[in-house]
Amino acid sequence: MIDHDLKWIKLFYGFHVLLVISWIVLEIVDHFLNSDYTFILWLFLNFLFYWIGYKGIYKFRLARNRYEIRKVIEKKDIEKPKEFTKVNSKNESDNPHFQKMIHLFEADKLYKDPKLSRKDVADKLGISIGYFSQMINAVSKKNFSDHLNYYRVEEVKRMILNNEFNNYNILAIGLEAVFNSKSAFYIGFKKETGYTPSEYKKRYQK
Repeated sequence: MIDHDLKWIKLFYGFHVLLVISWIVLEIVDHFLNSDYTFILWLFLNFLFYWIGYKGIYKFRLARNRYEIRKVIEKKDIEKPKEFTKVNSKNESDNPHFQKMIHLFEADKLYKDPKLSRKDVADKLGISIGYFSQMINAVSKKNFSDHLNYYRVEEVKRMILNNEFNNYNILAIGLEAVFNSKSAFYIGFKKETGYTPSEYKKRYQK
C-alpha cells in the first residue's frame, strides 16, 4: 500500500512540475508575441483540479476498502470454497525442498509478502538460489512467478466468492492479496483462471 501511495505522490509531483513549466513557457510566449495565452494555463489548471479530485476520492475509497477488508480477514478465517480444495502441485514431487516451499506458501502464507523473491524463498529453504531455480524447473510445470500468482489468485477467489466481501471493490481485494498494481492483478487473474475477476465472480458465486 505504501508503494501505491508513493506512486500517487510522484504522479501529483510530476503534474505540478509540468504546470510550472507550462506557466514559464506561456509567460515567454506572451512576452515576445504580446498576446495573452494564459487562458490555456487556466484551462489546464481546471482540468488538473478536477482530475486530482476524482483520483483523490477514488484512492480514498480504495484505501478504505482495503482497510475494511483487512479487518474482516483478521476477525475470521475465510473458508475455502469446495471447488478449490485441491492443493497446488500436490504429489508433483517428493523433493523435500519443494514440499517445504509448498508448506511455506499454504500454511505460512509466504505469498502475502509483497517483496517476496526467489532468494527469500531459497534462504528459508536453506538452499542456493541456483539450486532453487533448477528444482522449480525440474519438478514443476510452473515457475516461481506462476506459483506466487497461483496463491494470490486463490486468495482473491476465496474473497470474491465469499458474501462477506460483496460490498468491497474487487480491485481493493486484489491489492490486499498482494498484487502490486491494477494491471498485474487483472493479467495475473486471467492468466490463472481464463476470466477477469468480475466474470469469475458472476460465473461461480452462488
